[in-house]
Amino acid sequence: MTRDAIRFGTGGWRGRLGEEVTFPRARRLAEAAGSWLAEQGPTRRVLVAADGRFASGALADAAAGALSGTSATPLRVPGVTPTPVVTHALRHGRYAGALVLTASHNPPSDHGMKLFGSGGTTLPPAALREIERRARGCRAVSTGARTRPAPDLMARYSNDLRRFRPAGKASRVRVVYDAMHGAGGAVLGPALCDSGLRPVVLRADVDPTFGGVAPDPDAQSLRCLSREVRRRSADLGLATDGDADRFVATDERGRVLSDATCLALVVDHLAASGRLRGGVVTTVATGSLVGAVAESHGLEWRIEGVGFKHLAGALLGGAAQVAADESGGFAYEPFGRDKDGMLAAMLLCERRTARARPLSRCVAELHRRFGGRHWSRTALPATEARRARLADWMRDPPNRFGRERVVGVERRDGLRLELPDGFLLWRASGTESVVRVYAEARTATALRARLELGCRKLQRA
Repeated sequence: MTRDAIRFGTGGWRGRLGEEVTFPRARRLAEAAGSWLAEQGPTRRVLVAADGRFASGALADAAAGALSGTSATPLRVPGVTPTPVVTHALRHGRYAGALVLTASHNPPSDHGMKLFGSGGTTLPPAALREIERRARGCRAVSTGARTRPAPDLMARYSNDLRRFRPAGKASRVRVVYDAMHGAGGAVLGPALCDSGLRPVVLRADVDPTFGGVAPDPDAQSLRCLSREVRRRSADLGLATDGDADRFVATDERGRVLSDATCLALVVDHLAASGRLRGGVVTTVATGSLVGAVAESHGLEWRIEGVGFKHLAGALLGGAAQVAADESGGFAYEPFGRDKDGMLAAMLLCERRTARARPLSRCVAELHRRFGGRHWSRTALPATEARRARLADWMRDPPNRFGRERVVGVERRDGLRLELPDGFLLWRASGTESVVRVYAEARTATALRARLELGCRKLQRA
């Protein structure tokens, strides 16, 4: 049975298409969001865009039609649009906000909507709660009104992205990019070619089924990328998720790097090149390597809750110039204020070209500099028993984890146990029916053992 109330998770409103996400519910949410966004500033123009999932275009048309019945002025972005293209437009244009019809990295059967404010950031929790409240009273009536087309956002984004083109002997750097049948292939693929690199682009065609798997760039789904990197003797591999707001990379051996490692490499490159002078903000689940890199360059590092909506305030207020999260999300404030996997990928290519050293050596250097901060994550289905166990631990945290003493407890998002050489965090996902387990340790062996123990403790429930 479809629930009446619409609830936002960590990264927007998501659920199974035809059950949680339906046309009437999308219209209701669009009407509520449009009325709220139009009240926030001098402009009432709201961008409406969509990715390449099933029914994305039709849902975006329905949302734009619902906006026409409010005080907002909808501008429909044509075609398949990566989410970072929209948030970049908000950062550099005059709009009240945007609605993007996407379920990001979720399975092909899912859909959803992301909302952004005029500054190009995810809306804060209080705003999302107010929009949820308004949506309960909306009638979900289609006005049938015609909407105005948006300016060419893709051209402006592509031009600005090319400013990060690698300098020097870029033609010697071989890159394999896996678009995962998502929205990023039509933008990042050409940008890599134009930069002088030698890219091979995999799964560049938009496919609503994503080849039968979720467009989530993890080690399991990127076996094809790893194989091609090795087969072609490439210097690095890159991948973006379904709406291209997240990225991940492999080294020249095809080994998928952790999200924390990829982000640390990008932050180190930006700071060393003199383009990062402000602070860095990360989530409580991201791990300490990114922050250690930032502090080594004399930059302030601060930690917030999980979800870019918690990082937005630091970017908007000038307290941070870079934001990074535990899922390969990266934002560079002068370019955009929300996750941009395509920009992060270009910056990593810049680093590889400028330093002329294998990526595996760069990673080893980071661990030597900062004492080995190995980080990873996994997930388990969120059964009722596992949720109950996590709730019990939240009320009464353990004072030992295996043979290790717990030296601190953080309950900001899930339960984080501070350990002598790292941490372990259990957290129920806000967008999927899973409990995520995050861990950091000084060695790769200790990290694997810590994650396995964290999962076993949940699996016993």
